[in-house]
Amino acid sequence: MAMNDRLREKIRQISAELRFDLFGPKGYPAWGTKFEDIEDATGEVGDALACEMLSQGLQVQAGKEGYHDGKCHCGEPIPFEEVAGRLLQAKRGDAQWQETFGQCKRCRKAFFPSVEGFGNRAG
Repeated sequence: MAMNDRLREKIRQISAELRFDLFGPKGYPAWGTKFEDIEDATGEVGDALACEMLSQGLQVQAGKEGYHDGKCHCGEPIPFEEVAGRLLQAKRGDAQWQETFGQCKRCRKAFFPSVEGFGNRAG
């Protein structure tokens, strides 16, 4: 990953704001709080932030790069009017987004985001 100075500075700024939301008006944990408890609390915020960024990125990707109205290989128009919610267990928690899908009425080919399963195995 390209962690550049601009991104590091943005993380510092966001962290400064989140400390007050997490620890209250002082912006730091009470004196005597166990390090493990502080680490758990900040880790939970970090994981939530990572999952939110992942979910947002996947949602935008699905909207811009995913299936859009078009034609099947047989020439039949494919409207993508249905929406499927997606949920993926990531390293830091759940990633959630929605994608459109459809099916050719003539040849019944499904146009749905790939999910590894019985009918879709990486080869």
